[in-house]
Amino acid sequence: MDTPKQIILRLLKSAAAAHGVYEAERLGGIYDDEWPEWYAGYMAVGLTSEGYRVVRDRHGEASEPMDFLPPAARRPAGAGEGR
Repeated sequence: MDTPKQIILRLLKSAAAAHGVYEAERLGGIYDDEWPEWYAGYMAVGLTSEGYRVVRDRHGEASEPMDFLPPAARRPAGAGEGR
């Protein structure tokens, strides 16, 4: 299973490649000053489409690392089954 760092790195590399195409084809080779916003949107869609989510607890604190795992890995085997 990928670590959060590996997941983010993979998505950043994918965003960089896609953004290069975007700058070349859609912006005619002009540097995109709004690239951070573009990357954030690309990565948010990528995380969501792969089933990841970022969760805050009720106090607004960052959640436990488990909440960054893919859906199938969030619950330990056997948890919640008949309990």
